[in-house]
Amino acid sequence: MPYFLFELHTQPVRYVRLLQTHASFKLASAAAKALRLSTTLPSGSRIKLMHSETELQAEWLLMEERVDDSNPGDD
Repeated sequence: MPYFLFELHTQPVRYVRLLQTHASFKLASAAAKALRLSTTLPSGSRIKLMHSETELQAEWLLMEERVDDSNPGDD
């Protein structure tokens, strides 16, 4: 499965933009770290690395709203 490198924007509207695709984690991780260091991202933007079968699935996972279901003391 490929690794997809996205720019994630959260303000004013949540959307993603595909930057790169890599076959190995080592290359994808190095590219993400380089982009995070060299790029001046707009406020509310982040570089995200996703591992999924398709680009569409990776976008869908990034756009999902996550809800914290944990309760303090649940161990």
